Amino acid sequence: MFAFDRTGAVRLAGATALSLIALLASGCGDSASLTKPQFLSKANSICLEQERKRFEVMAEVIESFPPEKAERVTTLERGLLEGLPTYEKATEMIGGLNAPEQDEGRVERALGAMEDAALRVREAPATALYSKYPFREANELLESYGLTKCRV
Repeated sequence: MFAFDRTGAVRLAGATALSLIALLASGCGDSASLTKPQFLSKANSICLEQERKRFEVMAEVIESFPPEKAERVTTLERGLLEGLPTYEKATEMIGGLNAPEQDEGRVERALGAMEDAALRVREAPATALYSKYPFREANELLESYGLTKCRV
C-alpha cells in the first residue's frame, strides 16, 4: 500500500517553488538584447499606450474645467500631476526592455532624463503648462535615438 508522507510532500513542494523562483530570477534565457528596430518598436508602442492613458486622464480633468479663470491653472496642474504616472510608467517599462547592447548608455541617459523631467514637473507643475522646458532634454535624447513616440 502507498503511504502519503506529508513531510516529503512539503519538502518537494518547497524545492519545486525554489527551483521555479531561481528559473524566473534568471530570466528564463530572455536576457538577450533586442535589435535596435525591435527595441524602438516596443518602446514606441509603450509610449503610445501610456500617452493614450495620459490623454484619458486629461480629458477627465478638462470635463471638470471650472468656469473661474483663477481655478483653471490649479485644475490643469492637477491634471498634469494625475497624468504624470503614465509618463513614469513608460520610463519604467522601457527600462525593463533589453536595449541593444551597443546603445545601453544612450538609452540609460534618455531614461534618466525622463526621470528628471517627471521630478521637475512634480516639483513645479506650472512649468509644464507654459513650456516644454521640463521635457526638453528627454525629448532631444529620445528623438535623436529614434523614440519619436515618447516625446512630450
